[in-house]
Amino acid sequence: MAKVKVQRAREFMNLFRNYTIFIDGQKVGTIGNGQLIQLETSPGQHKISAKIDWCSSQKITFATEENGSKAFTVGGFKNAGFLFVAFVSTMVLHFLLNYFFLV
Repeated sequence: MAKVKVQRAREFMNLFRNYTIFIDGQKVGTIGNGQLIQLETSPGQHKISAKIDWCSSQKITFATEENGSKAFTVGGFKNAGFLFVAFVSTMVLHFLLNYFFLV
């Protein structure tokens, strides 16, 4: 059997939601925030994708050999953390200006 390793990045935005992993259109597992899962598949050509709620990734085609392994990383929008900090900072600044300076 071939092994497929899927690593999920730590994300604040999707902290409490799991990704569902599909190989060849079949659900093979779920992965939580910051987790690593190892899946087994038959040698040959396969397609892998991930889905969270209504959003899904592109299907990636890969090939595995007997006793071989492939590794993938899944994650959300790579700039989500920056945008979240910018949004919260803007809201706090707006509140402070309105509260202290009545702008």
